[in-house]
Amino acid sequence: MLGRYALYQELASGGIGSVCLARMRAEAGFARIMAVKRLHPHHAKDAQFVTMFLDEARMAARVRHPNVVSVLDVVSADDELFLVMEYVAGESLSKLLATARERRARIDPAIAVSIMSGVLEGLNAAHLATNERGVPLHIVHRDVSPQNVLVGSDGIARVVDFGIAKAVGRLQESTQTGQIKGKLVYMPPEQFSGGKLVDRRSDVWAASVLLWEMLVGRQLFPETADALRYHGGEELARPSELGAPEVLDDVVMKGLSRQMDERFQTARELLVAMERAVAPAPARRVAQWMQKLAREVLLKRAAYVEEIEAEAARTSAALAAAPARPVAAAPAPLLAAEPAGRPSSAPAAPSPPPHETLLSAGDVSSASVASVEPSRRRALGTWLALAVLMGGVGSATFHPAVRSRIIAKRAAAPPPSGPPSAAPVAGPADDAAAQVATQAAPPASSEARVEAPPPTSTGKHVRAQPGRQPVRAATPARPAPGPTVQPRSSADPLDLKSRE
Repeated sequence: MLGRYALYQELASGGIGSVCLARMRAEAGFARIMAVKRLHPHHAKDAQFVTMFLDEARMAARVRHPNVVSVLDVVSADDELFLVMEYVAGESLSKLLATARERRARIDPAIAVSIMSGVLEGLNAAHLATNERGVPLHIVHRDVSPQNVLVGSDGIARVVDFGIAKAVGRLQESTQTGQIKGKLVYMPPEQFSGGKLVDRRSDVWAASVLLWEMLVGRQLFPETADALRYHGGEELARPSELGAPEVLDDVVMKGLSRQMDERFQTARELLVAMERAVAPAPARRVAQWMQKLAREVLLKRAAYVEEIEAEAARTSAALAAAPARPVAAAPAPLLAAEPAGRPSSAPAAPSPPPHETLLSAGDVSSASVASVEPSRRRALGTWLALAVLMGGVGSATFHPAVRSRIIAKRAAAPPPSGPPSAAPVAGPADDAAAQVATQAAPPASSEARVEAPPPTSTGKHVRAQPGRQPVRAATPARPAPGPTVQPRSSADPLDLKSRE
């Protein structure tokens, strides 16, 4: 594991480092297959190689083109640096050419032109790259070779590895005296002569070597000594002299001129001249050609990638199916105690056990209701019934205002004139008859009035007006015809309450 990257088997190895397959894990289940480049252990402690490694990352990040393998991240772990690059499902041009030589199969010039078009497009993008302020970096790859060209299964060629590239603002500025960087068999003459600075035309020379080898089917300089003889003045054979079509001879030989001023001055010039001579094959033809040469390797690698993805999917499914940890219940709030002598208007709900989770509003579901025990249901019903009963009785009888008014009325009422047994007892009919008689007959004096005595446990007492005898009816009496009898209104809620 390297942070969020899981490293797997090695894909390729070179003189400085190796490249292995990796899988990036991100948020929300996002994952992607990547390629991670790391320095060899004996170079990881060397400050010069570490600086070169960082320079490669910085320059590759400034070159944004479909024909250049992108560097996406730099990771440091255990005193090592790792370059995270995009993964290209394909094969290097060096292995494809080696397989073609083993099978003695010549490459169609249209396919060769198509592959070299991608290489030259990537190189031109590097030559024109600028920094964040728009200043040209003048990047020169200096290691254009079949090992640093990847042909994807989509038929597109990509340039990789800017490890020894020359550029403005490089941390490792220049090559030391007597030190040569790059592969000798793909190195232009100016790098051997000394004193001449390399520029983009050096990459044009190396790209022309690639085109020559693809057309002829063998290396231009099988040995380093062959390259030295050419740089000493030996002439090169034209591709048509070794069985290749003659249509591209002039283009190849101009690109291989010893003098820098006699070559194509840019990668774009070589690209245009090449495509004018031979139309490039479409990407699907290049993909078919590549599949024929590297079918077994591609199938094996694809199966390995599928295995990695399947293993990651199983791990994600297992994590998703794992039971979640129970949420700890919040402590139940303490209820304030009711004053002594006063019943609570609403009973306190029973506190849940410590292992239960308190639900907020809107969280109650059928599953949570079904989990309540029958005993708790009965207890809850009892509490609710008691709350309704206590609330009704308390509001009607024990209200402070009602009790104070009852006490005041009883204190203000005079005591009865005789014993309670001598007082006439009026029933419902007597009360109605007394009301009618009082309203029908005028009072004897302005001071006479009818008072309603306080209620007692035996019934209701009606005090007669002065000079009149109380009327007691044995049977209910109908009111005499006359004016319409209006019900007597009273501002006293006790009188209305008693009559009701």
